[in-house]
Amino acid sequence: MRRIEFEKGELSILLMLLKFMKSYTKQALINQFGKEQGKAQFNHYKALISELSQAAGKADEQSANVVVELNGENVKMLQMFLTGYLQQMGTETDNAQVLMNVREKVS
Repeated sequence: MRRIEFEKGELSILLMLLKFMKSYTKQALINQFGKEQGKAQFNHYKALISELSQAAGKADEQSANVVVELNGENVKMLQMFLTGYLQQMGTETDNAQVLMNVREKVS
């Protein structure tokens, strides 16, 4: 398990993008790993979204940060998503700096 501390804004943006990119990510994983392995990888992606959503829901309203514990597979999936998203979208988008900060935290 790996503990990662997110600012609430970072976590909100990350969750928004993960949910928005869900179908695109599924197809990319199937294209990259093949049908069976891609679907297995996508299960890790869905688990990542679930864990981050649960942590966001339990966050203390007074705290500016949220601590999330992710297993190794979900950390790898988050790293892979962030790398792929930033390569595709570039670093000039509105959310790029936030995502680069998150990528540093999970590296």
